Amino acid sequence: MPCFSLVKNMKRIIVNLFRKRILLLILILGGVLRIGMLFFNIQDNYSLFHNNTELISKKINADDKPFQHSFGSEISNVAYSIVCKRDGFSNPFGGHTGPTGWVAPGMVAIYALSFYWFGCFTFKSIIFVFLFSLAVSLLMILLVYLLCIELFRNEIIGYIGAFLLAIDFHDIFIFKRINQQDFNTLPFLFLLVFYLFMRCIKSRSIKNLLLVTLASGTAILFNPAFGISIFLLLFFLLKRTIFKLKHGMIFLIVTLLMVTPYILYQRHQLEIWSLVKSNGPFEIYQGNVPDFSGFLTIDLFKKYHPIMNQKEYREYKVKGEREYIDSKFAQFKNKFDLGSFALLSIKKILYFFFIFPPLKIREPGVTLLMNFAYSLRGLSLLIYLLIRVKSITMNDKLLFIYIISFSIPYCVVGIMYRYSFPIVPLTTVLAAYSVYTICGWIKSNTVQNSWHC
Repeated sequence: MPCFSLVKNMKRIIVNLFRKRILLLILILGGVLRIGMLFFNIQDNYSLFHNNTELISKKINADDKPFQHSFGSEISNVAYSIVCKRDGFSNPFGGHTGPTGWVAPGMVAIYALSFYWFGCFTFKSIIFVFLFSLAVSLLMILLVYLLCIELFRNEIIGYIGAFLLAIDFHDIFIFKRINQQDFNTLPFLFLLVFYLFMRCIKSRSIKNLLLVTLASGTAILFNPAFGISIFLLLFFLLKRTIFKLKHGMIFLIVTLLMVTPYILYQRHQLEIWSLVKSNGPFEIYQGNVPDFSGFLTIDLFKKYHPIMNQKEYREYKVKGEREYIDSKFAQFKNKFDLGSFALLSIKKILYFFFIFPPLKIREPGVTLLMNFAYSLRGLSLLIYLLIRVKSITMNDKLLFIYIISFSIPYCVVGIMYRYSFPIVPLTTVLAAYSVYTICGWIKSNTVQNSWHC
């Protein structure tokens, strides 16, 4: 018997090592693909990685026209103001534009940390953000694997999910660009919050509740739109008595303690009350100008945005951030038509989930591969729903509430291709289950047919 037990334990250890080796290989694959893409990016955009920092300093301090560097745009401008100019949260468009709440502070902190350690717009500071993004990609692959196991109790689905994210077209292509402002930090936080919610539901422990609360507060400081999905999920859990009232109160108190200091800072600096970002009304205006069909394109920025339009930049600088935003929102209200707004919102939903939004208003089109890869996020939701339609679980409801509610703000503001990136890891989880199930059906039908033969 002892010998039998020893052999059994050895087999279990070998199997576990083999399984971990598969995950390790998937992580290595994901890392190699992204590092390779970054290498080609550096070769193709050598001048953007190796900047003349003195020339950038001259341009970013000029008062006559806006400055935009491809690496981070408004976000990196604010980080530059914090680290190199020591003006605090200000100057999203260059020059001297006064204090700002234009961008959320979370991603600014990443750029500021990079600039503080390695210098503003230096090769090392740019590479640091890419390497940070690489670490985030690998963590997402691991989290997708763990979440698949948590939801479906099946390691094979976990491996499929990890592999699908490792080869995800859009996450890999981030390393080919230099202008991906938030890189893949937002998808990571969106995935992390949901994973920690699932762990908290399972354990009901205060420790896990605090973890998901801290992650949620951090996510909102990176993108306040996350708050809608997070609090709808919390409301659902409280309504179903999965969480008790004390859980909800702890969650709300800790989240408020994390977010409120920045809101108070904005109140002191801008003399307004605003939730993390001050430019929400401007984004509503910009996303509904009549001649651009709700798309945030290069042409639109050149016509209406201070980052590219010198006239808008001067108006922003003269009026100040709050008055400028209010004036633009007033234009939206004056031209508001409910019917047109409703139709445009439906159109935006389609572009959020299925259709790759144009980068330029008269762009001839994007490649078939890019359009197909983009549509997979919406198709994954539909296919999963069709497969599970007769056996939908509470976890399925939580997942769909969380994903779909994130699209709500983007029905109102403009659509850009990167805005739906945060849902990609979770739709990859759904795709992994669908692939596993469909392959099982094919295998079962093949076996049945062979028996008939």
